[in-house]
Amino acid sequence: SYKGDDAHGHALGECESIVTEEVEGLRDLVRSFSDFARMPRPEPTDESVAALVDDLDRLYGDRLRTSAVPAELRWNLDAAQLRRALVNLVDNGLLACRRAGHDEAVRLDVSADAGVLIMTVTDRGDGIPSDLLDRVFEPDFTTGDGGMGLGLPIVAGIVDGHGGRIEVASDPNGTRFTLSLPTDTEKESLS
Repeated sequence: SYKGDDAHGHALGECESIVTEEVEGLRDLVRSFSDFARMPRPEPTDESVAALVDDLDRLYGDRLRTSAVPAELRWNLDAAQLRRALVNLVDNGLLACRRAGHDEAVRLDVSADAGVLIMTVTDRGDGIPSDLLDRVFEPDFTTGDGGMGLGLPIVAGIVDGHGGRIEVASDPNGTRFTLSLPTDTEKESLS
């Protein structure tokens, strides 16, 4: 064995160890930051769901396709926080469409059934690999698009703060996030 190869291998091993330690340190920092920067508790009020969807329609124009929402559909929710969550999901979907080389178009479907408001955000982007799906709500998870990995944990926190749940399904042809927000009555029966 050549002595230079041993020295090179040792130096490479040390570099790998240092990089691994630094990455773990950064992950801890991001986790600490996300713990520190928790979203404030939602302050739900009786809100028009149609008005929230109309607001998003105005923001995104043709890039967002929405289902018709009955004007009388009202829900007890924090509209500003829920808007923030939906904007994050739509932005992620548009980015996924760009990465896949597809037209930027995201769909938002809204329905209410048995005391649960269901909002589904669907894109035709490049999808999330199945081995990463269970990590998407972790504070340091990112698809490498320059984000800090805090968007989806914030979305999950907003949904959780409303007593709801969020689910994700994905394949190489796109991703679907489903938000389920119960009424106050349903929240009490779930706890």
